[in-house]
Amino acid sequence: MSFEEAENLMSVDVTVLAALVTLTALAGASIYLVAKYRRTHAAEIRESLIRQANKHGVVSPENLTNQELKAHIHEAKRDRKQGQMKTA
Repeated sequence: MSFEEAENLMSVDVTVLAALVTLTALAGASIYLVAKYRRTHAAEIRESLIRQANKHGVVSPENLTNQELKAHIHEAKRDRKQGQMKTA
């Protein structure tokens, strides 16, 4: 292996390392921003979920956590869609 080949391999290694560091930084920033958005918009998110729950007939959405409410809404949508497919 010549000096030029070794230099090219080192250049590739540095490029890959820089790409990994960049992706890691972007992932960290994304996680931070999503968490911040959820904290600052929690009331709006909850109101939206309750509206969706009422629209899809989910019983007593006030007693459920957001995650449970999302699961119930998803289940209600799936049940309604399957009911429509059976009638078609």
